[in-house]
Amino acid sequence: MTRPHDMMKRLRSVFVSPALPTGVPALLVCICVLLAAFVQTTSAQVASSAARESPAGYIISAGDLLDIAVWGYEDLSAMVRVREDGKISFTSLIEEVQAAGLTVPGLQEVLTEKLSYYLKNPRVTVSVRESRLVRVNVMGSVRSPGTFSFPEPPNILDVIAAAGGDTAEADVTCIKVTHRAGLATPSGAAPGPGAEPTTVDLRAVLAGTAEPSACVLADGDTVFVPRALAVKVMGMVRAPGTYYLERGARLADAIARAGDVLPEGDPSNVSVSRQDGARTVDLRAAVAAPDSRDNLLLADGDIIHVPEAVRTISVLGEVEKPGVYPVGPDTKVFDAIAAAGGPGLDGDITCVRVSRSKGGTTQVFEIDLSDSGNIASQGGDSRIIMGSAFKLEPGDMVYVPRAIEVQVLGQVKSPGTYRLRAGSRLVDAVAKAGGPTDAADSSQVSLTRTSAKNASAAASVTARVLDLEGILNGAKPEDNVVLQDQDIISIPELIQEVSVLGEVDRPGTYKIHKETRVLDVLALAGGVRPEGDATSAVLTSKGPDGEVRRTVDLDRLQAAGGGDENYIVRNGDVLYVPKAISVMILGKVKAPGTYSLRATARFMDAISRAGGVAEDGDPSAVTLTRQGETARVHTVDMRSIMAGAEDQNISLRDGDIIFVPELVREVSVMGQVMKPGVYKIRDGTTLLEVLAMAGGVTDTGDDSAIRLTRRTQDGAGEVLEVDVESLDRDIIVHHGDTVFVPLNVRQVSVLGEVARPGVYPIREGTTLLEVLAMAGGVTQLGDDRAVRVTTQGADGSPHAVEFDVGHPTEAADASSWVLRGGEVVYVPRSIAVHVVGEVAKPGLYYLKAGSSVADALAVAGGLTDDADRSQVTLTTHTNGTGTSASAEHGAQVYLLDADKILKGSDPASNRIVSDQDTIFVPKARREVVVVGEVARPGVYTIRESARLMDALALAGGPTKRAALESVCIFRNGQVAAGEEIVLGRDDLFFAGKAEDNPPVLGGDIVYVPATSKIDWEKVLSFLSGLKLIKDIVAP
Repeated sequence: MTRPHDMMKRLRSVFVSPALPTGVPALLVCICVLLAAFVQTTSAQVASSAARESPAGYIISAGDLLDIAVWGYEDLSAMVRVREDGKISFTSLIEEVQAAGLTVPGLQEVLTEKLSYYLKNPRVTVSVRESRLVRVNVMGSVRSPGTFSFPEPPNILDVIAAAGGDTAEADVTCIKVTHRAGLATPSGAAPGPGAEPTTVDLRAVLAGTAEPSACVLADGDTVFVPRALAVKVMGMVRAPGTYYLERGARLADAIARAGDVLPEGDPSNVSVSRQDGARTVDLRAAVAAPDSRDNLLLADGDIIHVPEAVRTISVLGEVEKPGVYPVGPDTKVFDAIAAAGGPGLDGDITCVRVSRSKGGTTQVFEIDLSDSGNIASQGGDSRIIMGSAFKLEPGDMVYVPRAIEVQVLGQVKSPGTYRLRAGSRLVDAVAKAGGPTDAADSSQVSLTRTSAKNASAAASVTARVLDLEGILNGAKPEDNVVLQDQDIISIPELIQEVSVLGEVDRPGTYKIHKETRVLDVLALAGGVRPEGDATSAVLTSKGPDGEVRRTVDLDRLQAAGGGDENYIVRNGDVLYVPKAISVMILGKVKAPGTYSLRATARFMDAISRAGGVAEDGDPSAVTLTRQGETARVHTVDMRSIMAGAEDQNISLRDGDIIFVPELVREVSVMGQVMKPGVYKIRDGTTLLEVLAMAGGVTDTGDDSAIRLTRRTQDGAGEVLEVDVESLDRDIIVHHGDTVFVPLNVRQVSVLGEVARPGVYPIREGTTLLEVLAMAGGVTQLGDDRAVRVTTQGADGSPHAVEFDVGHPTEAADASSWVLRGGEVVYVPRSIAVHVVGEVAKPGLYYLKAGSSVADALAVAGGLTDDADRSQVTLTTHTNGTGTSASAEHGAQVYLLDADKILKGSDPASNRIVSDQDTIFVPKARREVVVVGEVARPGVYTIRESARLMDALALAGGPTKRAALESVCIFRNGQVAAGEEIVLGRDDLFFAGKAEDNPPVLGGDIVYVPATSKIDWEKVLSFLSGLKLIKDIVAP
């Protein structure tokens, strides 16, 4: 059998061939559609025979009648129809089988497999005796809309062909297919709400870019072919006329369909007119940039006019002869409309629009020619001139819109028929009729519209309800619809009633208008009776979510003459004024007595009217006795109400009696307080107030571990441990609580040089600096650079940590050192040491305990150049162990070598100094005495590290009679061992070794003795004298 889409597929290349002349593709489409319709009719006639042939590719569906035979088992053969759920059941041997969706061979295989459990090599044959026809609804712009039947699921081409093909105005690029869940509307309308429709582009199918099988239809599906855009192209084009374009078409597409612009046309001033106005665009820019704003998206009913390049204007709309007319330098709007035969009977000359394009921008002027009124321009400067004086320019487009007539009836000030300008809305028509009256129901305005597709068709009447009140307050701007000719607007009368019940003079139901308020209906009912509770009136209204109740204080409203609670009442509202109640309040309140309360009053309202509970009243055991109840008394805890338990705040009734008993509350305070005992408390008394009643915590009390014992409702005891110093908020004590302040077992001993040595209690988090502050701080003699904190280690041995609290950076460690109790804080005394002699800064210095001689010399600036480093003396009053020497021994003097101390070669010499020790650095002795056989015996100052030869040189050297082999050095009153020096032999001066030239020290005496040999000079001198005497005497 030949399917329609197969024939269409063979002709597809013909449809899209660009070589065919204009109009040939449309002719071929018609031929193809007729052939497809013929084939479809033929296929429908052979549907049953095709089903009986049951081809291998046939898909079984619900409703098919199947012939199932099992060879050799006639009792198992049967004719079975596929149920709507797609399943079949033909024998009790096997369960139901899913048949829908399977091919005939596929179903044979399934049945063979299932019967093989019971039969040996069963042979099953399945054939389709009757197939269910697929029915598809085709609507919209097709030649023969209706319902069509197919022997198998058709594709989109089959369906369109069956409907006779599309009409000339059909838009085949957006065919809507609504599947089984969709709802079909009457012929000629789009499918109703249902399943999401599928859009099919038939042109793409014909062009080969989409397969027809991509959209296979099922039974009950609906195909809707929409109408294309109807656009009129006029003016200087090759083929003016009305064209049907696909949706989404642009200006350039319409011009191309019209054969393009004639040479004498002006493409720079193409005008596009539609119901809401006109616009002039440059067609050249639209062609150059297809996606630009100039290439407008077209709408149904658009009128495109291409003006003549010469001095012409276009006159369109409701005139007798729309067209293009020449324009002169003095042509006015009246002249143009007159040239077009004048306005039509339905022309609206109150809003004639003139569109003018200049420099890429468009100005639209609205002119009221009825009274030569104002001209308003959009997109440019506004000017006001007489309509008759407005001059036209070449390229202008004059558009006379169609006027409409609307009837406005009902509750308006001036009902009647009004002629309105095109595009007028609901508010414009109601305003023309003078607006709604006070009795109008503006929320139920009805709009009735009569429409007919053509003169022969029956008119259809539609009505809708609009909310004029919502339009005016901005809640429903969408209801301000654009009116059409012959619309009928009706505003009904507002009929509202309100019931006023309860304690008023004239209870009943009253008619009201839409602005009636609470005080107005109260006045209609004669006001509130004396026994009525005007402060608790209830206004009940019906809302979208049910009833809404609002309490209204009528007394306050009447006193103020209105207010926020003077609500506008609506139809069906009920105002109820309850009866006031009388309640007696006794006991420990500030103003006992009988009070008249509002009907909705609660327990706390009555207590407030009585001035509240007195200071000696017990708010936790207030009783409420209700009349009419036998031995029924309610006990109310006012504290729970104030804490948020609204269920305890009982609603009162007339005759209730409230009694507030006297408060009897006590708290025991024990332990380390000044005055232990039992104290009476009031409601809200805090822990700190109770401690103050007991005289406060003693010095030995631990306020960081106060125990508060409280008995709970189940009789068990609850113990709270409270640190008073770190409380975020005070604790409220209750009746029966016990407060115990324990002895502070966390103590720290502070000893040494502090203002107040002693034992101090501490709390959690107390630091070293805080304990020193408790002890009055370090004294002037205290050494704050060596504060020792001694704690006991885990093994029981003492462990000491030293802090320099006087140094800013070290003090930070002390401020963060938290004490735990049991520590001993010792501030040692600074020691005073005198450093005198050959030092840079002699004086008295305060050193920390344990300082050494080197520390003392360092703080004194070190030794001078004249210091005798080897003769430093330390005078101390201790015995060398750090304790004072006994009086019988007196002071101890130590001779020390500063060089060894400073170089560290003799650590034992770097002794520990004590208080009042004196360190003396003597001046080095640099004088030596040189006597004997030297040229200039005397005292000489030598340099450091001077030797014997240096001293002799200072004395002028030895004489000739010097016994250089026996030179002596006297040191400390005696000849130093080994210090008899041999310096030479005879007159040979210093012929010995280098070590024979020993060093000399300050205080040494160098002696050079005379030799024992004969002094030949004296002998010769003596002999010369004797000869002289002889010579004198001889004569």
